[in-house]
Amino acid sequence: MLLVEGAFTLVVFLIFFLLLPRSPAHTKPIHGRFDIFTDRQREIMHGRILLEDASKTEAKAQVTFRGVFQALTDYRLWLHLVLNLAALAPKGGLQLYGPTIIRSLGFSKIHANLLNSVSSFLVVFLSFAIAWASDKTKQRGLWCMVAFLWSITFGGALFGSVSKGKWTKYSLFTMLSSGNALSQGLNDAWLSINVRSAEKRSIGLALAVIGSNAGGLAGKQLFRESDAPKYTRGFLAIVLLYVACLPITGVIMWVYGRQNKKLDRQQSEVAEERPTSTQRYQL
Repeated sequence: MLLVEGAFTLVVFLIFFLLLPRSPAHTKPIHGRFDIFTDRQREIMHGRILLEDASKTEAKAQVTFRGVFQALTDYRLWLHLVLNLAALAPKGGLQLYGPTIIRSLGFSKIHANLLNSVSSFLVVFLSFAIAWASDKTKQRGLWCMVAFLWSITFGGALFGSVSKGKWTKYSLFTMLSSGNALSQGLNDAWLSINVRSAEKRSIGLALAVIGSNAGGLAGKQLFRESDAPKYTRGFLAIVLLYVACLPITGVIMWVYGRQNKKLDRQQSEVAEERPTSTQRYQL
């Protein structure tokens, strides 16, 4: 299984290496062999990105001490870190103990490893689906909540299940695991879209990754041998973590909503003098 995952990761890397543009202004991949965009497409893309946020046309962010200080004192970035910390903790435990939990249901070791991989494929599908819906509606926090409610539903069902059928419990566990980290990409994109400078965006995303990694490490302590084979305390902890993510997401949405109201007031004050176009924060 490790070899399969490693080979898949390598294939994805090669695809990205061959196709990923360097920047909106220089759309040839790093090897410079070909360009998948025409001159007209490049001009349109660059113009749209520039209109949305001029800082996103920068190929590299110049990180300064002042910029680091400003980023570290921006409480909004820390809220995104806390959200990743809480939301990614269940992933750490479920990834590590997934095969063990499935095996405890009555499956062989080989079958447990194979069955554990099903949720990984479902994660890919659900991640694309929820990302598409988020981009289509321009809503980030709302779809983060949808992801959390998915996990709460199946985590709660697994915690309270009285069924002795191994396939029933396996199905619930797979659906719970398939919701693993669905909010991570949404949260990172949410931060990236709402940060106004490339410098702060780079630092903010680094903080978000720190939150993800710290949550994953902490999550490995959710399942204990003393809780085997039902792991009721572990599943209860997972449900409570996802429940905690709901108000955290709500706070972030409220913060950005308040910022939008502030922008609206500022824009209305200067509207009589000259028309302005201000980028609003996405909720």
